Amino acid sequence: MSFRVFFIAAIFTANVSGVLADDLLECEKKSMTCDFYSCVEKEIPCGKDGYFLGFGERFCRRFDNILDKLSPEGKSWFFTARQCLTENILSLNNYNNCQEIEEKSYNDHKPCYINSGYCDLPIRDKVYIMKVISPLLLKKNVLIMGHEIQMNCMKQSREMP
Repeated sequence: MSFRVFFIAAIFTANVSGVLADDLLECEKKSMTCDFYSCVEKEIPCGKDGYFLGFGERFCRRFDNILDKLSPEGKSWFFTARQCLTENILSLNNYNNCQEIEEKSYNDHKPCYINSGYCDLPIRDKVYIMKVISPLLLKKNVLIMGHEIQMNCMKQSREMP
């Protein structure tokens, strides 16, 4: 591929997918650690109860605490889901306030969990995951998301030969 074609393709891809904000480039280096969320918080302050610190970092650390208990499939799911979630945060550039960021970030969990293989995890891993998220089970949006994920898993299992 010539340099010119590569350059044009790179510009087109950047314009379609959204350009990563310069402020978040440093955070991208931390995207596979829980420190990612405090880094993003410094650039997009939403407070200790906002999505980045109050949810993202908090639950990331809770997941890190159970990582050694997960099966190899569970660990793979976790790192793939984490990568999906952090990539979605890094692509934020059209959201005007913390409430919009929180709503979009919460909504990203369902496809990130499902596309990372949640439905195929052993029951034991799902039990550990439920223990991690149990403090959230009284939140309506979390219950709805959990229900939707389970319904998707049931649909997938019916479609299997």
